[in-house]
Amino acid sequence: MSKDILTFYNYIVSNSNHKIDIFKQTFNNKIDSLPHKIVSSKFLIKYLEINSEFELRIFKNVFLDYFKYKLLA
Repeated sequence: MSKDILTFYNYIVSNSNHKIDIFKQTFNNKIDSLPHKIVSSKFLIKYLEINSEFELRIFKNVFLDYFKYKLLA
């Protein structure tokens, strides 16, 4: 079985910008345990246990960039 390279996890660990850096700081302890397969944003929100509007905004900013990246790949 091959690893999917367009996963959210791979996007986070392979790229760097201001939004991703803030995401890494906010969810630092959960990044390494993110799934190595393509999953929905709804799944990721539950998985990351996002409870505040601040965390949700950080997640949305990065996930929207990831989604654009995935569409253009």
